[in-house]
Amino acid sequence: SIFICEYSVTLPLILFFYSFAMHKSNSLPERIKYAFKRTCPLFLGLLIYIFSFFSLPTRTNFISSPFPVIAERVFWLSPQIFFHFIKLIFLPLHLTIDQTGNILFGKAIFDPYAIFCFLLMYSIVTLLLFSLLNADKRNNKNIIILMSSFLLSLLPFLQIISPTYCLASERYLYLPLFFLIFGISHFLFDLKAKKPLLGIIIFLLVLYSGRS
Repeated sequence: SIFICEYSVTLPLILFFYSFAMHKSNSLPERIKYAFKRTCPLFLGLLIYIFSFFSLPTRTNFISSPFPVIAERVFWLSPQIFFHFIKLIFLPLHLTIDQTGNILFGKAIFDPYAIFCFLLMYSIVTLLLFSLLNADKRNNKNIIILMSSFLLSLLPFLQIISPTYCLASERYLYLPLFFLIFGISHFLFDLKAKKPLLGIIIFLLVLYSGRS
């Protein structure tokens, strides 16, 4: 399926972190070992895909760039695209095939808006890393499932892995929205509710998917 939709490359990592979070051991090495054993076939498939991809003369998406250009893409461009996607999730006012023209960019490297987007995105990444180191706590387990699955599924569309022809599109949110709802459901199930909880999840599903 990766050859059909190459953005599925993050699925092994998503399921790795899910297995990591769900394992009940308090030992970090045991959690890692357990998660890797559960997802090893997926990583093997990913390695076969990567080897095949780079051996094909028709490979696309990967171009060499000087380090300053890569750094600017990762630390300046990507956070602003990330914040645009966040706005698009909760305020889907303008859905178009190509969202590039709707993205707000700072006018300079240290523009206040660009700095805000950087702090937002990398604060979430820092929270995820902190939760990984303290994965034995219930709330941290939920944060790992919510943040890792959402961020990893969005990662290929943030220009971090490689530049693409379209900076942003509403269709790029289909898979990340699925994992966002999936992560939210883990938080809600911890409330130990049943029928009201099911209603909330169905409402969120309709709310998030209905507009698209």
